[in-house]
Amino acid sequence: MIPKEEEEKRGLKSHIFWQQIGDEITALAADGNLPFETVTEYLKKAKKNYGKRVSLYIEK
Repeated sequence: MIPKEEEEKRGLKSHIFWQQIGDEITALAADGNLPFETVTEYLKKAKKNYGKRVSLYIEK
């Protein structure tokens, strides 16, 4: 995740940044045959902990 200051330096708008992250996570979830809920949970966690490293562990 790009820190907010770096995001602004690059001229990225917040909604475009989150859309790109969402697209990347969706592709990874599809490749791993994970449920779509994985994407929404990751994005919620990432937005809540903005600027920190975020991981999502899936129990199988």
